[in-house]
Amino acid sequence: MKNNASFFFAKYHKVSNLKEMQSILRLSDYGKKGTSVWKLLSNTNWNKIEAPGRYIIAALTAGRRKPAD
Repeated sequence: MKNNASFFFAKYHKVSNLKEMQSILRLSDYGKKGTSVWKLLSNTNWNKIEAPGRYIIAALTAGRRKPAD
C-alpha cells in the first residue's frame, strides 16, 4: 500500500519532495480508506495550490488538532 500511495501523491498531486511525501503518508495512515486525506484530495482545487505537499501536510495536521466531540 505504501508504494501505491506514494505513486498517487507523486503523480496526481505533484508532491516530489520525499520528506513531504513520507509526512503525508504517516499523517494519512498510509492512504487508508476512510481517512480525512481522501476528502481533502477530492474537495481541493489543485490548480490554485502552489506547494501541494506543504498544503496537504498543513491540512492534515490542522485536522488532527480539532477537538473531539
